[in-house]
Amino acid sequence: MGVGHQSTCTRGETVHQLRTFADAFHARRGITFAKTFNEGREVPQTNEDGERTGKSWTQQWTIRHKEGRPAIIGVIYDQFDVGRGPECELVQVTVPANRLISAITDRMPLLLEGDDDIALWLGEWRAPITTRRLDKFAARVV
Repeated sequence: MGVGHQSTCTRGETVHQLRTFADAFHARRGITFAKTFNEGREVPQTNEDGERTGKSWTQQWTIRHKEGRPAIIGVIYDQFDVGRGPECELVQVTVPANRLISAITDRMPLLLEGDDDIALWLGEWRAPITTRRLDKFAARVV
């Protein structure tokens, strides 16, 4: 990662292997909170005759926790100074969509729930973050 990096998300299954993100994954994992997050699906536009125009629009869904709690989303970050003091750049980690979200799209944010998940993600436990563990995070229904 670096100043002005263009990615806003990275796949949890490969984040530790990608040169761009591996250092941040090992040393700078974090969390962020959101009341909601959006997922979208591209819908092709058609003309009056029902023929596709080659253009599309994004149908949006707003996802919120069923109990109204904020979503706790796993991120990696980098910190840098561009002359105005320290700034952070966050990249959201994504995982395969769970049963609910897969009706909309194939990816979703890495959702953490509870102290154990947060401690594991932040590296406070010595257990490795594995693809299987990331899948467990994703299996939750929001």
